[in-house]
Amino acid sequence: MKIISPSTQKKQFTLILVFYLFFASIFGFAYRFALNPDGISQLILAGYAAEGKFLQSVSSSWSLLLIWLISPFIYFGFDGLTSARIAVALTGIGLLFSSWLLSLRFGLSQNIRFIAMMIHHYAFPFFMVHFPALLLLR
Repeated sequence: MKIISPSTQKKQFTLILVFYLFFASIFGFAYRFALNPDGISQLILAGYAAEGKFLQSVSSSWSLLLIWLISPFIYFGFDGLTSARIAVALTGIGLLFSSWLLSLRFGLSQNIRFIAMMIHHYAFPFFMVHFPALLLLR
């Protein structure tokens, strides 16, 4: 197996991250009004959390992780749908970074690591089309 320098690995990850942000912004903008009933409920709960009404923001039907990720953006003045898109995009960046670290840890070859990262980078922004309630810890 060929040893790849850390600077080359960082350049590859940066390139993939730039492409991810590009496609996430395209999908996020193109489907900015896509919503379903679960999404409406989660946005209401995130609004409660942003207002400091934490007892009202807790529900047995939905995970609190996405609600807590959306609520700071609502608190700072973003509308609910934009807040949800930003939260999911940031979650995707974290997922991209963690899958990159795992591929390094498992010692995958450069080609397989690049293919795995590209599949992730194309798939996750596509799933941003469907409201994030279906993506995270449901």
